[in-house]
Amino acid sequence: MINCLLFDIGDTIINNLGLDFKEGLKIAYEHITIKNILLDSFIKDGYELFDEMYKTRKIDSIEIKYTDYLKTLILKYNNTYDISLDELELLIYKNVATDSKILELYDVLEYCKIKNIKMYIFSNST
Repeated sequence: MINCLLFDIGDTIINNLGLDFKEGLKIAYEHITIKNILLDSFIKDGYELFDEMYKTRKIDSIEIKYTDYLKTLILKYNNTYDISLDELELLIYKNVATDSKILELYDVLEYCKIKNIKMYIFSNST
């Protein structure tokens, strides 16, 4: 008998359709405390930093923690953001990510509810 079900959010509960990385960098730039760099340079540096962090990430991790990326990027300029890293990550996600619901999931959730199966969500991202 099944007594619990584990989900991963990405492409299981929602379809992750895309993310406009450049627009995310523009939002991060808007929240820099002291504008000691031009937007175009910030975007260029942001792409370069992402490439570097991706190449040097731990071999057992397919993702880079976005808040770590944002922190590393701003520290490059000895600067800060005017909101927390978690708030900035959420703001960026809400404005530049494209997701859609997986409609078939509703049937699974209803079945679990009827059968009193506990459900848990695990994810390696926000």
